Amino acid sequence: MTRGQMKFLGVNLKEEICLHQSESLKMSYKRKSHLNRVSHKFDYLLSIAKIKLFGLRENQLEFPNKDLINVWKTEIDQAISSIKRTSREDIIISSSSPFDCHLIASELARKHDIPWFPDYRDLFSLNHNLQVADENLIALEKRILKDCDGIITTSESFAKRIQGVSIKPTFVLKNGFEIQALRKLKYQGSLNLLYTGQIYPNSQNLSLFLDSICSINTKNSKKIKFILIGTSSNLIKMYFNERALQIPSWIKLKREVSRSDSWRLQANAGALLLFDWKDNGKGVPLTTKLYEYLYSGKPILLVTENVSSETISIIEKSEAGFICRSKQELEEVLRKLLNRSLPTLHPNLNYIETFSFDSQANILLHWLDSILNELKHS
Repeated sequence: MTRGQMKFLGVNLKEEICLHQSESLKMSYKRKSHLNRVSHKFDYLLSIAKIKLFGLRENQLEFPNKDLINVWKTEIDQAISSIKRTSREDIIISSSSPFDCHLIASELARKHDIPWFPDYRDLFSLNHNLQVADENLIALEKRILKDCDGIITTSESFAKRIQGVSIKPTFVLKNGFEIQALRKLKYQGSLNLLYTGQIYPNSQNLSLFLDSICSINTKNSKKIKFILIGTSSNLIKMYFNERALQIPSWIKLKREVSRSDSWRLQANAGALLLFDWKDNGKGVPLTTKLYEYLYSGKPILLVTENVSSETISIIEKSEAGFICRSKQELEEVLRKLLNRSLPTLHPNLNYIETFSFDSQANILLHWLDSILNELKHS
């Protein structure tokens, strides 16, 4: 079997359950950018009413509802049987969250004798946002993962942490970026400092950044404009309310925008703000934003309290930004941004492009080929 001939079934419950048949995982992965959208053609099996009935539990870790899972499973099973009459599939990939899709995939993989690879965009029982581990959930996950042939996830720290529930081979598939879309942008310079996405105050140091930029802008008539896009504007408001201050006019808060608008704002920014996650031993998520930032060509200001981390390593290897661990370091970089005197960066494009969907798909296919070959000879 060559990579171009690999065929697979995908099971995902995040937006809808879909089954698909593809002549090329590489082509479909790079076009749709994520394992829960890997097919050119979607077979939507369930109605919106059923999706609402199911109640997707994005951040709630609880036992799945078996009765409702059976509604999904029956229709998926029928679709797999239909596809198998005309084509032998090589693998099933189920992509979470929620975890429910792995329960369905594991059962159907056994029934139809198809190798199964669960993909974790976020972990389940060992999730980095979970304060206290639930031993019952851990036991459930261990039991389900005994049937898989390998595991896919998004970061080295997630891969290491998932060893707590499975000893199966693990592959790190970076979230990556769509290189064709970003190549079309025309980049401009400004004094705008942009942050897109959610901020997690227990894991990311927003106060260090706000202390620093307020200090710089208070001392200068010229201001750095800080633009925050996403649902974390309440954290900005809380910061200033606690200090009995009004939100300054140089802070612009925007709700969520489209991906294309986000790219446009990145193109027009003077620099891009990124918050590292505190290393609490629970694994660190590496989001699509990091990789899009790398390819933008704009300097990245990474705010971190860590001595080392995956994010720090990527920024250093890509030569695409500045690592700020203290208020002094952050103020120095902000001052240079304000004065348009930031050192010119020469990003390592060869390294950065390894995170494109094309490159990541090729790497994934190579790994899947090796696992399937091992299974054939075992």
